Amino acid sequence: MTFDHARAIADAILYEGYVLYPYRASSKKNQWRWQFGLLAPRDWSEAGGCESWAIQTECLLEAHFASNDPIVIRGSVRALRVQRRKDTTVDQGVTTWDEGVEVEIPFRHVVTAGWTQVLDIELPGDRSIAPDCVRDLEPLSVRVSISTEEVIVEHGIVRLRLRIENHTRFPDVSASRDDVLPAALAGVHTLLAADGASFISSVDPPEFVAARSRECVNKGAFPVLAGARGGNDVMLASPIILYDHPAIAPESPGDLCDATEIDEILTLRTQTLTDDEKREARRTDARAAAIVDRVDAMPSHTLQKLHGGRRDNGKGRISPGARVRLRPRRRADAQDMFLIGRLATVEQVKEDVDGNAHVAVTVDDDPATELHRWYGRFLYFAPDEVELLEGNSEQKQ
Repeated sequence: MTFDHARAIADAILYEGYVLYPYRASSKKNQWRWQFGLLAPRDWSEAGGCESWAIQTECLLEAHFASNDPIVIRGSVRALRVQRRKDTTVDQGVTTWDEGVEVEIPFRHVVTAGWTQVLDIELPGDRSIAPDCVRDLEPLSVRVSISTEEVIVEHGIVRLRLRIENHTRFPDVSASRDDVLPAALAGVHTLLAADGASFISSVDPPEFVAARSRECVNKGAFPVLAGARGGNDVMLASPIILYDHPAIAPESPGDLCDATEIDEILTLRTQTLTDDEKREARRTDARAAAIVDRVDAMPSHTLQKLHGGRRDNGKGRISPGARVRLRPRRRADAQDMFLIGRLATVEQVKEDVDGNAHVAVTVDDDPATELHRWYGRFLYFAPDEVELLEGNSEQKQ
């Protein structure tokens, strides 16, 4: 089992918010960074710091009874270390900048009842001096603990708990968030694979384990199925709330680091930067430079593809009367989180002036559904934000 399919999503999470449009260190939106999956030193966090020192993921697995082999959990904790760069030539327009250095901590855990595996990892510091800058990387102490317990013996259901903790010594507990960043990890997430068992969806668990699934405690990382479409052998514990089997849109030509992004708008906006602004962006960071270079070199046919398109979800035609499961993901509306996994009925399918389809639905367990249907107040989703339920291939019109 490999993480090839899930790694593209994991990389997008790793660099989410890393540097935001207009990709310059002087931009106000780049003054507060590392928003997702930040793991601060325990001393500082427990003294009142605004970031947590521990991340916990819990999810369920179902053993394969046909196999006599033990269940083996393989995984990799991935994050960015914050490397502080200080420029020695002021006229470059950037004096300090925090660069991300990737770190990956692999582990292997044989499921044994009542046993917790603890890995204490020391990440060494480093200093590099170049003609134009000095880069400092602080040493870090990280603990990864993995444990399992049977929760439904007759069905072979096992709960997996993964904790990641930052035990880096940081005596200055009154320090600001900015000062503590070099002693933190950012974008922390975990890829998990299981041999001899299958992961159970935390987003939409089967009814017989739904109660047990709700008992799982997730703090700072939320598990979703992330293998090939329909597979249940890979799990991604993400600091950003996702749906099962997330995927990068095939039209996207590369990472823009902006809020799981609107590629077309950001690309067009980047193209409008002045030459001076682009020069500053390129000096800010190597990833920022790569984004600007890619946008500058983008051919027109690639840009046209970013305008979007419709996809068949493979289960049939979405039409009025169809029952669907909601999988909102495109918008930044926080209320969408409360609709993830909810069942709904398609009331209408509309098309806007650009030819884009919009699915109008009512939520099945909403007490006001009949009222909404009566006066036409619907919720709208893109076709790929709804999952057509089985048995919907022939819908009444």
